[in-house]
Amino acid sequence: MEDYIKINIIELTDSLNEDDYEIFKKLFNTMKGIQNFSIAGKTLRIEYNSYLISLKDIKELLFLNSYEIRKTKKSNFLQKFILNLAKSNKETLGSGGLECCKLNAKI
Repeated sequence: MEDYIKINIIELTDSLNEDDYEIFKKLFNTMKGIQNFSIAGKTLRIEYNSYLISLKDIKELLFLNSYEIRKTKKSNFLQKFILNLAKSNKETLGSGGLECCKLNAKI
């Protein structure tokens, strides 16, 4: 069953302060679906009901209120390859320590 309460962290370009917290409090209290939020430095952590509001709507609201969201770097080919290799190894070998007796045995 899918969890409808989502938690996302949004990185903003400028540092946030108490005034920004009060602005967010007013904005998010008027919207259905926002459960909780917190700020720290340039980070906005938001908990919301994905059936009532989308992350796109939240980001659009921030943009309309002059908050710029920091662009994330896309991973390059080598980073993607290493992440896929790690995922494959974890699925094949598990997350525990390797034992020579178990490597050739079918688990």
